[in-house]
Formats: sequence, C-alpha cells, structure tokens
Amino acid sequence: QYYFSQHRYELYDRTKIAGGNPQELSTWTAEDFHRKISSLYLQSLQPESLLQQSPLSSFEPILLSGNVRSLRPFLFDLLAFRALDYFERDEADLSKPEEAYEIKETEAFLPAQKFQLHVFQSADSFSSKWIALKIYQKLLRAHLKEGHSAAGLIDADLHRLQFIAEQSVIERKDSLYYSALQDLIRRFPNEPALDQVYYLTARWHADQGVKQPGREENPLLLAKEICERVMGRKDSTEGKINCQRLYQELMQQEFQVRTEKVNLPDRPFRALI
Repeated sequence: QYYFSQHRYELYDRTKIAGGNPQELSTWTAEDFHRKISSLYLQSLQPESLLQQSPLSSFEPILLSGNVRSLRPFLFDLLAFRALDYFERDEADLSKPEEAYEIKETEAFLPAQKFQLHVFQSADSFSSKWIALKIYQKLLRAHLKEGHSAAGLIDADLHRLQFIAEQSVIERKDSLYYSALQDLIRRFPNEPALDQVYYLTARWHADQGVKQPGREENPLLLAKEICERVMGRKDSTEGKINCQRLYQELMQQEFQVRTEKVNLPDRPFRALI
C-alpha cells in the first residue's frame, strides 16, 4: 500500500500488459495493486474467532496508546477499523465494472442486531462498499456478544451509520439515518457514549436547517437545545466536546449582503441583507 501511494499517478496511467510477470511490481496496474491490498487486509482479519478473543493489552509494547482503548478492546477491533480506513476511501472502485455495487437496501440502516444478519448481495465481489458492509457486520456481531461494553457497540454502530449515510444511494437515507440514531438513544438511555449520538442528531437538525430554511419548527433551534443539554452534563465525552463546537458554530453571528450583479449608475438597486 505504501508503494502504491507513492506511485499512484503513475499507476493510474499504466495499461495492463498481457502475459506480464505477476511477481514484478513494475508491470502491475492500479487494479492489480488494489486487489492485492484488499486481499491482504481481508487476510489480516483471520482467524476471526481468535482475533476477537485476543485483548489489545497483550500488544501494548507495539501500540500507540490513545484515550479510547475501551471502545476497541480486542485485536480484531484494531485490524477491522484499519481495514475499514482503506475500504471506505473507495479508491479501489475508481475503475467500476458494469454491474458496480451501490448501497440500495434500506436494511443497511437496520439496528445492529438485524443488520449483522442481513445478506447483502453483490455481483461485484471486489466492491469496496460491499466489503466494508461485510466487515461492519463482523465487527458489530463481535460487539453484540456478552461481555462487550455498550460504548464499544455504539461507537462501531455510529461509524457504520455514518458510512452508509454518506455512501448509499437510498432516496430516504436522511430520514433513515435519523431514525437509526433515535433507535440507539432508545436502546441505551443512560449510556455516556450516547453524547456522540446526541451530537450527530444535533448536527442532523443543523444540516436540515441549512437545507430547508424557513420551516415552522426551526431545526437550528432544536440543534441548539440538544447541544445545551449535552453541554450541561458533568462527564467530559467526545460527544460533549463536539456539541460545544457545534453550539459555537450555531451561535456565531453573521451579516451578509447580496446585491444584483449589474446595477445602473446613480439609480437605486436592490440588496438582500
């Protein structure tokens, strides 16, 4: 992957050579690299059951410690999110096949318990989006097992929902995404990790206020109220910090003036303030 990133522009201009040496990188096309990189990432997630039982604490000497270790307690978590960083970039799908996979199933927004059981069909088994969905299913399946923290499950599920909301072509994806966030709130009413869910809910309302200004129920006010509730909590969480930033953004005062592109000299002209 490092070699590919250093030679990306050169490789995308390369034409596939018939009968090329598969051991010689100088003959590989961008597609060849992506297939190999994808294969290695998927191999890194095996054996799945063993990785899901291997605590990260055993690998402490070679890890950069962060402040969210509790969210990803096992080696499988670390490797799955590392693989998702690659597949979610969607770069391997730049040369799309005729039957390119698109996320069209509304089941992608189902609660974690049902999502991890759904079978997503794809004629393109090399699709980055399809592979990412499969990894999220395995990741959520692992976090749904007894003994895993609710915070870890919520974190993984939020990553899944944001990915689908961004990449799917479902017409109702905005409302489905919002409903999925509300479902998490209902299922984990007293979990501190919900602060991030509340933040994403507030962000959703804020985005709606920008898209649909002038509504009777102002979404920007709803976003402000949610942020104020989260900011009033004692615990310091990622969601609380994000709410503080969003609140400052919402409360920032702006003054804008727009005039006509063409105006006559010494004549009154219109301006929108």
